[in-house]
Amino acid sequence: MSCTVLCGIGLSCHYVPRQIDHPNCVKLYEMFETSKKLYMVLELLTGGELFDRIVAKGSYSEKEASAVTKDIASALKYLHSVNVVHRDLKVRTR
Repeated sequence: MSCTVLCGIGLSCHYVPRQIDHPNCVKLYEMFETSKKLYMVLELLTGGELFDRIVAKGSYSEKEASAVTKDIASALKYLHSVNVVHRDLKVRTR
C-alpha cells in the first residue's frame, strides 16, 4: 500500500510510524490494512481541539497566542525536516 492514504507524498507506510517523534505531533504506533480499510493506532490525545479551547477562552493574549503558534510552527518545521507535508492544516477538524 502506498502511504498516499496517510500523508499524500508516497512514503512507504512503515516509514511514518517509526520516524515521526516530536512532542507536538500525534504518534502513530501501528497501521493495519484489510482489503477495504486502513486502521491506524494513534496516541491517545485528551486535551481536546484547539478550536474548542479558543472558543472557551474567548481571547488570547499576544504571549499566549505566540506560544501556540510557536508549537505549531515547531511541529511543521520538524515534519518538513523528515519530508512530511501536512496538507490540511486548520484550527477546526470537523
